[in-house]
Amino acid sequence: MAQMAVLDGNLQLSLDEIEKNAIIKETNIYLKKLIGQNDKQKQKLVYFAMDGCPDCQNVEKLLNDNSIASKYDMITIYTVDSKGEKECVDEGEVLKNIYDIDWYPSFLILDGDKYEFIGQESDEKLLEKLKDGIT
Repeated sequence: MAQMAVLDGNLQLSLDEIEKNAIIKETNIYLKKLIGQNDKQKQKLVYFAMDGCPDCQNVEKLLNDNSIASKYDMITIYTVDSKGEKECVDEGEVLKNIYDIDWYPSFLILDGDKYEFIGQESDEKLLEKLKDGIT
């Protein structure tokens, strides 16, 4: 249960008591709806990117050269620094905090109730994980 406290006349809400897995589950549902149901057979891929990031640019080439992008229904979500330039931005770094993103690029594969988060990986390992998806 969320805790509330009044400090200096302002209401403060703490999420410390809410189970992290419950937050992730609801966020996964939201992201699947955001991506849409283009192909119900495809897994969903959320690509967390940072504008101007050299590693992100390498990964985009990897995704396109290896037909990874066509394997998934996919959305790219950019850091808040890209606000106004990109279609989908992690305003307030909400997703960064929910999934504990500490590296860009990062990925989230969604398939039904299952998910896999992929952070910092070598190109070879990342390619292997993205080709396999959730099994």
